[in-house]
Amino acid sequence: MIASACDLIIASEDAQFADRAVKWGGSHVQYFSMPWDFGPRKTKEYLFTGRFIGAAEAERAGLVNRVVPRAKLEEETMVLAQDIAQRDPYALKLAKASVNETVDAQGFKQAMENAFKNYMLTIPHRIEMGTYGPAAREKAPKDRFAVLNKKAVSS
Repeated sequence: MIASACDLIIASEDAQFADRAVKWGGSHVQYFSMPWDFGPRKTKEYLFTGRFIGAAEAERAGLVNRVVPRAKLEEETMVLAQDIAQRDPYALKLAKASVNETVDAQGFKQAMENAFKNYMLTIPHRIEMGTYGPAAREKAPKDRFAVLNKKAVSS
């Protein structure tokens, strides 16, 4: 889930989030910040079930900063960006560095490296299962997002 790597996340109220990797024989997505985003128990539930969560739940869990109506998503994002852009760039850079260094001191960087190793270890297993690589691409529908959205409705 690429959104996890972002400093700030604004989601539309109809946004859905999921990490379906365990369902497909993997451990998790490549960038594994979920224990920091959700805490360990919610992360396990999220991974083990692979269910989609809505924007409101993602906000309560700390994955997203705010939720706005889809019609106002671009406008609200620009308001936040313009507010941040009024700040001193040097101060912003150091503030971000302080936050990042704090989570690194808590083990974030090492945990990310360990998690990526585990992710890589699942690739041969997923190839064998046919959920990764050429076999997965052959059976994948042309419109992957339509399939995910269909599953979101039925999950």
